[in-house]
Amino acid sequence: MLKYIPTLFLKFLPTFVVDRSTMQNNDYTKDFLLQFGANFGKIRLSKNLSFRSLSHKCSIDYADLNKIEKGKRNITLATIIELAKGLEIHPKELFNFSFPMQKLEK
Repeated sequence: MLKYIPTLFLKFLPTFVVDRSTMQNNDYTKDFLLQFGANFGKIRLSKNLSFRSLSHKCSIDYADLNKIEKGKRNITLATIIELAKGLEIHPKELFNFSFPMQKLEK
């Protein structure tokens, strides 16, 4: 492991570092989370599951499920697997919504 960063490397560092703060705050990220949450909510309601009953089936706190449905939580792949397990669906069904790819272009 490097104990110091060579000076030569420092001048190229900005091209290698991804600014996660701007990546997380883009409008397309918010739009995607909102659409994901809406689709998740539609599936949850179609199965007549409350947040509490779903939380027992998938080991995710009911308050977190609420935040996911409102698009306020950016979740991991492990959480997607847990949601699918609790809803008794394939994980790809959680992504069954249209999202314009133009929003991803710079």
